[in-house]
Amino acid sequence: MHKIYIQQSLQNIMDYNCKILDIKDRFGNTNYIDFIKQSEVTENIMKGVDDNERPFIVFKAELVYNTNNTNNTNNTNTKIIKKTFTTFFQRYTDNKLLWHTCGDDGNLLFDSNGGANLVQIKLIEELLKNKYIDLTPDMDIYQLRLKINYENPYPIKIQLGYSS
Repeated sequence: MHKIYIQQSLQNIMDYNCKILDIKDRFGNTNYIDFIKQSEVTENIMKGVDDNERPFIVFKAELVYNTNNTNNTNNTNTKIIKKTFTTFFQRYTDNKLLWHTCGDDGNLLFDSNGGANLVQIKLIEELLKNKYIDLTPDMDIYQLRLKINYENPYPIKIQLGYSS
């Protein structure tokens, strides 16, 4: 049953209506698509297929943090934004369920060592559908494997695109 959920979510992600990023026949140092630059991604989300017919989707997103600023007289909350730039791709031609994140032109949204899990795949699906995700305390931060500094406050939201 787990496999069916992954297949459906991956299908929903790759069915997302966005512009195509034509990477021609380029490959990175790892023979994957870790070379995509933010400058060539002209939209918040683009997708494509590499020369080996492996699909990918690349997106810009922000992690939003709320910090309680006690240094001022108003005791106001200040938002801190961490920009991420993530390519999510099918790792092998013969395994349609093993997907990873990559990229070296910014921070990744999450770690996918060993392959993205169902919670991470659902996160991308929901982010594309709703344009944001409110991160609640009941969410399993370790399953999400967000690329955050665990000493800082937990982010309160992920939003698609860059605010500035």
